[in-house]
Amino acid sequence: FVSLKSMQKSNFDDIEPDFVQEMIKILELNEENAKYFTEKLDDDEVIILFDGFDEILSKCKEKLLKILQLNGAHKISFFITTRDEFKQDLMKSLQDIQKNTMKPLEPHEQIKFLTQFWAKNDPNLDSELIENCAKLLIDKISTLSKFIGEILLIRDLAEVYKNQIDENFSAKIENLNILSAFESILASDSCECTVSHIKSLQFYAIHYFFDEELCEELNQLHDVNKCSTSFGKLHENGTFEFNNEVHAEFLVAKFVFEFIEEPSKLQLELFLRVLLDEKFLVTRMFLNEFLEGKTLNFDSEKLCDAIEGFEILCLSTHEGFVNIFMLVVRSMKPKLKEILC
Repeated sequence: FVSLKSMQKSNFDDIEPDFVQEMIKILELNEENAKYFTEKLDDDEVIILFDGFDEILSKCKEKLLKILQLNGAHKISFFITTRDEFKQDLMKSLQDIQKNTMKPLEPHEQIKFLTQFWAKNDPNLDSELIENCAKLLIDKISTLSKFIGEILLIRDLAEVYKNQIDENFSAKIENLNILSAFESILASDSCECTVSHIKSLQFYAIHYFFDEELCEELNQLHDVNKCSTSFGKLHENGTFEFNNEVHAEFLVAKFVFEFIEEPSKLQLELFLRVLLDEKFLVTRMFLNEFLEGKTLNFDSEKLCDAIEGFEILCLSTHEGFVNIFMLVVRSMKPKLKEILC
C-alpha cells in the first residue's frame, strides 16, 4: 500500500531505469524487505495499491506515470485510486497498459450495507424501518460532495446514526450537509467531545500533514494534550496515523477557519499552505464550506501581504471554490489598484 499524499516530500528527481529498484525506493524498503519483495515479484505474488493519485502535485503525477510505464517485463498488478475528474487523464496516460476499472457500489448495495450494519447493532429493530432509514440516508449522502467518496461517508454515518433509527429519522437528517456530517462524526469520537479533545485532534491532524518545526511552534502556542481517539493510532514516537485522511483534512480546515480573522504568523503560514498546495484539495473544500455565508472581519492587509493572490485565484476558480475566491479578492482589495496598474 502506497499513500501518495505522504510521498510528496520524497525525491522524484532521479527515476531509476529499473522498475523494481524504483519500487524499492518508493516503498522505502530496507535490505531484508527489498529481498523479500524481489522474491515475491519473481513468483508473481505482488499487488501494489497507489492511493490518492488526484492528491499529489502535477510534476509528481507525471513522474509516477513514467515509473509505472517501466513495469513492462515484470507484469506487476497495481491499483490506483483517484477521483472521477482525474480518471480519464489517468487512463489515457496508461493506454499501453492493460487495465480494468473497479465497479463502485451501486445504491442498492449501499442500502444493503447500512441495513445489515444497523440490524446487527440492534436485532430488535423492524427490518422495514431500517431499510427505509437506509434509503433516506443514501439519498442524502449522494448530494453532499463530489470530493469525498460516498463509501467513506456511509461507513462513518452508519456509526453516527446506529442508535437513532426510528420513525423520526427523516427529520434528523433533513438539514444534514457536509459540515454537519463531519461535525457529527467528530462528536461521535468522544462521549464529551470537549474543546480540549477537539483541539488535540486538530493538532494530530496538523502533525500528520506538516513539518515538525511548524507543528512544534504551534504546540507551544496552544498547549496541546494527548487524547484517546478512534480516528487513528498514536505511536510510541509521538506520531499519529489517521485511519481516514479525510478526517484529518476536516480537522485542519476547522482549525484554519477558527483563526482566519486574526491569524498569528504561524497560523497564516498554515493557511497559505492549505490554499496553495494541490494535496489539500479536500481541505479547501471543507474550508470553502466553512466560509459559506460568513462575514469575516480579518486583517486584509496582513493577508494581502502574504497571499500569492493571482495563483490562489486561479486555483480556486478552477476548483469552483467561490467562497475562497471571494476571500482572496477581498484580501487583495487594498492593493488591487496598484496591482492592476
